[in-house]
Amino acid sequence: MPVNLANRLRNAALATPDKPAIVLAGTGERHSFRELDRDSDAAARGLLDLGLARGAKTLVMLKPSLPFFSCFFALFKIGAVPVFIDPGMGGKRLLECVRALAPQAMVGIPLAHLVRRLFPSSFPCFKIAVTHGRRWLWGGGKWATMRRFADMPFPIAETGADEMAAILFTTGSTGPAKGVEYTHGALDKQVGILADAFGIRADDCDAATFPGFSLFSIALGMTAVIPDMDPTRPGTVHPPNVLTPARDEGCTFSFGSPALWGRVSQYAADHAVTLPAMKRVVMAGAPVPAPVHERLLRHVLSEGAETFTPYGATEVMPVAFIGGTEILAETAALTAEGKGVCVLPPFQDSAACWLRSAWVLACMRIRQMPIRIMQRALTLINAIIIFFLINATPFRAAGAKIDN
Repeated sequence: MPVNLANRLRNAALATPDKPAIVLAGTGERHSFRELDRDSDAAARGLLDLGLARGAKTLVMLKPSLPFFSCFFALFKIGAVPVFIDPGMGGKRLLECVRALAPQAMVGIPLAHLVRRLFPSSFPCFKIAVTHGRRWLWGGGKWATMRRFADMPFPIAETGADEMAAILFTTGSTGPAKGVEYTHGALDKQVGILADAFGIRADDCDAATFPGFSLFSIALGMTAVIPDMDPTRPGTVHPPNVLTPARDEGCTFSFGSPALWGRVSQYAADHAVTLPAMKRVVMAGAPVPAPVHERLLRHVLSEGAETFTPYGATEVMPVAFIGGTEILAETAALTAEGKGVCVLPPFQDSAACWLRSAWVLACMRIRQMPIRIMQRALTLINAIIIFFLINATPFRAAGAKIDN
């Protein structure tokens, strides 16, 4: 049965055409679901006109904006494969990732294309370039002029559940950065799991501090409010740039890094800033210190709100999650004694998820939950992930894992 994340956008555009899909806090721009769907349709036609084919790996190097989201959904509609690499990993690592990936196309800002021209050996299979912004000494299309609008909706590719949908690179914080292949079925399933786990509904509003997760928010019919910040450096964010739009837009949900929410919660507590509409704050990417939960739950959020810390990895997420209320009441003291970080049992959505949990939990050296049985499957799970999920540097990645 065909499955494609772009169908979720199309359905949201039909159900709530005038509802804002994207709010850019820095500029005040607001773009509806109808506008995002039409713009991504036009981008899909333009990319096809440039010769982009189904299955083509396409590097997306855009800042969070309408073109960023439009580009991703356009690629989904074509059946091409968007590739997201965090530029915050540094230039050398980024070029290594690109060289291993060998993308056929790139949609990016002028700086990204300048890097492509300066380091052509990192782009051995490159054919199609699209520039968002001023185009200098390179050819290809321009985002502003290559999009082709039409009265009829673009026919979304009938991609299979096992067909590759996207490649997301790990940050490289636990070893060499690796490109993780996501199928259309996995992406769609992941959206459903996250919605069920955190009670996300279409009438929620996302304070979107991490652009990648915002794609899920939009697919779920939520409004994504994009703060004026550098998403590659969340620990340096100016807290009012997150708090003010979250409060003004009535955001009910947010996904972000512990570094960001640690800084934002400290500022909010010091300046008596509250987020009365916020119901759930999800923090991932690193262990969350108990004081961050405490500040949010006792000083920033309203009664009945909750914080969550899902654990996982780019290869498999989420694996498990626990609420801040439970952490403060039962596990924070044990963690302070050096007994590890409690993440609770893994999601039981499928046997594969449970098995992959063993690999992630063992690599994170989590000692607070029983993983003896999981560890026995570590060798097998490492092999599965390396050969079926990792797109780049699989054997170098093995050196970053703990011994069996």
